[in-house]
Amino acid sequence: MSSVDEFISVKQISKDFHVHRSNIFRYLKKNNIETNLRRTPDSKSKLCSTITQDQYKHFLTLRREEGFCEESPIVEDEKGVFYIINIIPEFSEKRVKLGFTNNISTRLSSHKTSAPTSKVYKTWKCKRIWESTIIDYCKKEKHNFLCGEVFEFDDMKKLENSLDLIFELLN
Repeated sequence: MSSVDEFISVKQISKDFHVHRSNIFRYLKKNNIETNLRRTPDSKSKLCSTITQDQYKHFLTLRREEGFCEESPIVEDEKGVFYIINIIPEFSEKRVKLGFTNNISTRLSSHKTSAPTSKVYKTWKCKRIWESTIIDYCKKEKHNFLCGEVFEFDDMKKLENSLDLIFELLN
């Protein structure tokens, strides 16, 4: 059985670096550091996401190599756009990629490397932290999940109208 001191919670890392947990999760995922659910003293016996002390040391090493001091927060551009991109419009106008970016031109260019006819369907001003919530909201509409953030929605106009309302409230 492992000692609780061998693990550090994402919540604690978030506190230490003064950033939202979603930024920590994104950074860990980007650097292939897997989290596991465990009960820790700071989680009041509830399951929480943790990494090992060795993974935490690796996290700190990566941060130093990227030019950050251990105490400096992870800086991410918080403002950008939520987008719907038609992946293969000549095949299906309903097959789309949903996501957040702070540069829609760059994002579209990266999609065009694998799907040259991709085009932007619509964008809305958005904060990065809203992305997963908005995607979950979109899943309420009748759709087929294909992979990652790629879906086929039965009624694109209905999806667009729903997102117009949500972003009107959020912005």
